[in-house]
Amino acid sequence: MNFTVQGPIHSGIFGLPFFMDVMDKVQLTVQLQMQQKTQQKVQQKAQQKAQLRLALRTARAAITPCKRQFYAYKLGQKLHALDFFSRGKRLAFYLANDGEIDPAMAIKLARKFSCVIYLPCIHDKQLTFKKFGLGTQQKLNRFGIAEPIGNTVPLHELDVIFLPLVGFDAKGQRIGMGGGFYDRTLEKFANSPTRPLLVGLAYDVQEVQQVPADSWDIPLDSIVTPTRIIQSASQ
Repeated sequence: MNFTVQGPIHSGIFGLPFFMDVMDKVQLTVQLQMQQKTQQKVQQKAQQKAQLRLALRTARAAITPCKRQFYAYKLGQKLHALDFFSRGKRLAFYLANDGEIDPAMAIKLARKFSCVIYLPCIHDKQLTFKKFGLGTQQKLNRFGIAEPIGNTVPLHELDVIFLPLVGFDAKGQRIGMGGGFYDRTLEKFANSPTRPLLVGLAYDVQEVQQVPADSWDIPLDSIVTPTRIIQSASQ
């Protein structure tokens, strides 16, 4: 039996326009499913980070004041031994808050070697860095942390930025307080050859096997604790 097709193929009810409409709907469905999976992964990582952050802050808070002073002293000695305090270097530190390991001894030693010290200052949702000398005027930011008043130094002029941590792993990934200030500040300079060295400071108890890192997280070059230095896997 012979059949003859009358007219162009796209004129039928199941012709080309119908086929294209179906394919568009399939493609849209696939895209939506992929977006949902991505969102679920982001949410899962956020939950994992929140749980880790709570556990690590609790462990950090349990360190006694006497041990905090001892570890701060050991940290300063460790940074000195690792030659971070070469004469005239521009070093960005932080003022300890919420149980963070205190770099005060490290700052004191660095000044003995004529290093220039800077501190982070919150500007909108990012950080700027300003000189922190003896007698520098300061103001409190919205978190109650003191910030120096003065001119901002360009990021590429810093030699090292020492970052506070809530947690870290051997790959150089860090968990911060969750504000994202350092990541937003450093994202434009992540792959720049002129960016400062990024060094995390923490207690040994803050190490975890793996940080659930996101694509926007900026990995550290190394982490220094009172007992050791951990070079990230990328170094």
